[in-house]
Amino acid sequence: MLIFLKKHFFLYFPILSLFFLGFAIPPKAAAQLLWEIKGNGLKKSSYLFGTIHMGEKRAYAHVEKVMPYIEQTEVFAGELDLNLNALESVSAIMPLMFMKGDTTLETLLDSAQYQQVRKQIKEDMPLLYPMVDKIKPIFLMVFLSEAGNQKPTLSPTGADSTKKIEPPLDLYLQEIARGFEKEVIGLETLSEQLTAFTAISLEEQAQMLIGAIENKKQTQENEGVDAYLEQMLNWYAAEELDSLYQFAVSSSSEEFNKHLLLIRNQHMSERIATKIRNQTHFIAIGTAHLSGEKGVIALLEKEGFVLVPLSAPTSKKEKQKSDKNSNQNKNLVEKEKK
Repeated sequence: MLIFLKKHFFLYFPILSLFFLGFAIPPKAAAQLLWEIKGNGLKKSSYLFGTIHMGEKRAYAHVEKVMPYIEQTEVFAGELDLNLNALESVSAIMPLMFMKGDTTLETLLDSAQYQQVRKQIKEDMPLLYPMVDKIKPIFLMVFLSEAGNQKPTLSPTGADSTKKIEPPLDLYLQEIARGFEKEVIGLETLSEQLTAFTAISLEEQAQMLIGAIENKKQTQENEGVDAYLEQMLNWYAAEELDSLYQFAVSSSSEEFNKHLLLIRNQHMSERIATKIRNQTHFIAIGTAHLSGEKGVIALLEKEGFVLVPLSAPTSKKEKQKSDKNSNQNKNLVEKEKK
């Protein structure tokens, strides 16, 4: 379990990824994931890129266009530095993982739902079964999601299209940056992210858990095809952010929006504004953090920075460089793993 918490807590979480990709995306950002940050006294530009917290081939659709910008900047900044120390991770997670007082999973769900969760945990994560009553629902979602990711799902054509690439996009980009010998930092700490997740009420967490189990059941009945995940990945690959917004906004709540996006957007934008004055940064954060009236793009513009959307390279020379980068990427990742 510690290995999982160290490496995968914010990477293999498709339910939350649905939300992170979908909030408050205005027409301005309707078809762009990559942005240049300039102006406001900056001597050199930094770059902002919207990621998806998964490791599937469609999540990698925009890797080649961002590679030159990672290479030319001094620092890579993610939401977290995913090269987490196991002891530090456990120290941050354990105080937040269990419900306090008399609150139990049984008190948060009706009888049928409670039995449904217990059955699913017993099938997928038997080692957690004795503790299921006291683990916060959002952590149970993580554990069930991880268990599900051990089993590849099929696309409608029968191809194993949602099988995870190693590593997931966020971690992959960080390993590429390390291969380029860049400094890699996190805009947040693990403790800050965990606090944001667990700030959601236990009642809402419990209903999210039931929704995740129901979605898993539907996927199994659909011969292993997760229709929502398939559509979301297709939209991300095509940069159809308006479609992602329309899909996710109907599944969100004001409380979720406040804790998982708005507060974190403010913290990250403040830290970005300070850091890019001293060194050039390539900043890779969840796509939904970019947009909206209180998104990172708008908050940086409010501080006086100019943000310009960037397209993929189109010239023959740029395409050749992109192809060269493509061949080098695997070597960089392998170098970092050694």
